[in-house]
Amino acid sequence: MGDSSPEVKLEVSSIEESTQVDEFINEQTRAIIANLQKHWMTQYEENQEKVLVEITEKLHQEFLNDLQKIRSELLQEFKEELETMRTELDTKYREDLKIEGAKLLEKHRRDLSEAKKKQWCCECENEVGIWDFSVKKSRKSVEKWLR
Repeated sequence: MGDSSPEVKLEVSSIEESTQVDEFINEQTRAIIANLQKHWMTQYEENQEKVLVEITEKLHQEFLNDLQKIRSELLQEFKEELETMRTELDTKYREDLKIEGAKLLEKHRRDLSEAKKKQWCCECENEVGIWDFSVKKSRKSVEKWLR
């Protein structure tokens, strides 16, 4: 029994040491795992921030590109509408000008025709009746009117 006692003590001692070693390993493992978890979380957060920044920049660039594209399309559309409107107005105003010119030409012809039907003094260019010689008393005046 004497021999068996030390063995039992060794076993107990070995179990206690094993438990202490296991606890030490467990604490060390926990610390390593905790550090590893912290490291992974830090990397995850950094990567997440980088990805968010990249996505934000990409979306911002796409937005600017779309904005420029829309602006260019609207500007082109506006230019086309402006050119169409200018052409239509040019056509309309030319037609109006032709009509107004024709009206003025006709009025001029009527006025000229009316003027030809009247008698005019060749010196003062006033209108007079052909038999109205009482205004001009002298014979010269009468001759002037008859020219």
